[in-house]
Amino acid sequence: MDDAGNLRLSPSILAALRLSLAFVFLLPLAIIHFKKVKLKDTPYLLISGFLGNGIPAFLFAFAELKLSSAVTGMLNSLVPVFTIIIAVLFFNFIGKIKHVLGIITGIIGTF
Repeated sequence: MDDAGNLRLSPSILAALRLSLAFVFLLPLAIIHFKKVKLKDTPYLLISGFLGNGIPAFLFAFAELKLSSAVTGMLNSLVPVFTIIIAVLFFNFIGKIKHVLGIITGIIGTF
């Protein structure tokens, strides 16, 4: 708590809290679809999770110390774009029209 009585979290705690809440809310879906995951795909899922969610959560939490919330919010909304780019470059992912429409909708929402 600061002098005004507001709760202050360190960037590491904030990122861990963000990832933990995402885990809790997505756990039911993970349980349902767990049997569909092949063992050989596990490294790719881990890499995708770290690049798409894990690392950005910590980077954005630390960026908030130096940048305005507006800038970090816009950068945060671009994470799916970067994730798709990584999927295309490293995993030979071929996007469908619904993926492109989802990205465009997210960018419009950013503006």
